[in-house]
Formats: sequence, structure tokens, C-alpha cells
Amino acid sequence: MKKNTLLLLLALCLSNLTFAQSNFISEYYADYETDNSFDKVNVTSKTFDLITEVEPKSQDERNAIDAISKLEGIKVLSKEKVEGLVELRADAITKAAQDDRYEELIKVETQNENFLLMIREEADVVKELTVIAGDKNHFLLATIYGEIDLKNISRLASAIQNNGKEWFRVFENIDSEELVFNGAKGRSEKRNKKATADDLSFNVYPNPVSDYVQLEAIETSDTEYQLEFFTIMGESVKNVGKVNLPYKVQLEDLPSGAYFLRLTNADGVFKNYRIVKP
Repeated sequence: MKKNTLLLLLALCLSNLTFAQSNFISEYYADYETDNSFDKVNVTSKTFDLITEVEPKSQDERNAIDAISKLEGIKVLSKEKVEGLVELRADAITKAAQDDRYEELIKVETQNENFLLMIREEADVVKELTVIAGDKNHFLLATIYGEIDLKNISRLASAIQNNGKEWFRVFENIDSEELVFNGAKGRSEKRNKKATADDLSFNVYPNPVSDYVQLEAIETSDTEYQLEFFTIMGESVKNVGKVNLPYKVQLEDLPSGAYFLRLTNADGVFKNYRIVKP
């Protein structure tokens, strides 16, 4: 009897764990996560843990950090300019409509494109936000899961609509290689040894920044990089454009706070760095 009770409790625990970690992509499109024809983004909870280390400079930033700290992950599948994207998007929308756990929040349909935002709630807590979007040349399926603050859903939706797939990439590889400088050139500390873009390596200093930040490629090259700054909510706040390194960026126009600095090469390979402006 005791053995049966123990097995039942174990089964319930495993069931709850599986359900807690579930999301639209893992349940319906898990096979596509290993399909090389898809572009993929997979952000783990470790990234959001790093964001919570930031000292907030305003109540708005504190609210954003509180919201992000409860996320468990982001998954994105996307394709561009291949046959069958309209059918792929229609299949995703149909599967979502058949799963009564998902509630439609925002739906935009035009002659050329679709945007569907859904949420999944558990005990009045939003546990997942899923986006299905695209047109005849683009397909995007993305899910944000964990615990999502209702107060920030409209802000998240607006940021995603304005930036598309790029919004999700803001959080990608932040935890893979971050250099923290103590204000002196060459004094660095690697916060993580894992790397996802080995061919990109930069000096970013000082950090915390003052009214500027200096960027240098560790290996000399003539490569141009796209330089952009984002808030911790993934909203673009400063698009510098293409630059050659070394490059000094003036930041007097940015208020105090935490930001992500992204450098992207011509092949679309990028690195994100957390910086703080006191």
C-alpha cells in the first residue's frame, strides 16, 4: 500500500513538472527545434537571472526587472522566403485554436500579414505568451514562458509587434560571454566560459559607463558592425548604424539605467553585452 502511494505521488510530481515546463513549441513543434531549415532562438532562465543582478535606476526599470526575473525561457522558430509558410502559419493557428488552454489576446489580420498573440493561464497566473505571425514570405512562432506580469503584457506585445523576430534576439547569448570591465582598458573578467559566437570578441569599456563607451575588436579587422542599444525590456533606444572598430559611442542622450549593447557583423552573427549607466 505504501509503495503504491509513493509511486502515485512520484507520478503526480513528474506530471506537474512536465506541465510546468510545457510550452506551445515544445508540445506541438518540438521536431522543428532540431530542423536546420528553421532559424531558432532558445533563451534559458539563466539569462533572466543575470538581468536581475542589475541595480534598477527607476521604478519603471524595477518593474521590468521584476517581470523578467520570473521568466523561465523563450523559444522561437522562424523561416523566410520558402514555400509553405502560409500553410505553416495556418497550421499553428489551428492547433492553438483547438487547445482550449490558450486564450486569444490580440489578433491582427490584414491582406498581407497576420499577428496573433495568445496567453495560457494557470490559477489566474499567466504562464505563457505565444506569438504566431508572418506573411507569405515570413513565418514566426515564438513563446515566452514562466510567470508573466499582466501589467507588462501590453508593453511586451507592442515591443514584439514593432521589432518582430529581432525582439527575441535581444535576449539571446547574453549569458554566453559577457565582459565586465572595471574602467581600465584590458582589465576584464569573463563571467561565463561558454561561447555561441566564437568568431566575435570585443573589449567593451568602461562598464559601468560614463557618458561614453569604447568598443574594440580584440583581433584587428576591417569588418563593419551594426551597433544598437536596447532597454532590458528589449526595446530599441539607440541605433547607431554601421561602425568600424575601434569606436567611441557618446551616451549623454541615454538616461541612467541598464542596457543591452549589440554588435552584429555582416553575416548576422552578433554578441550582446550588458552595460550599466549610473
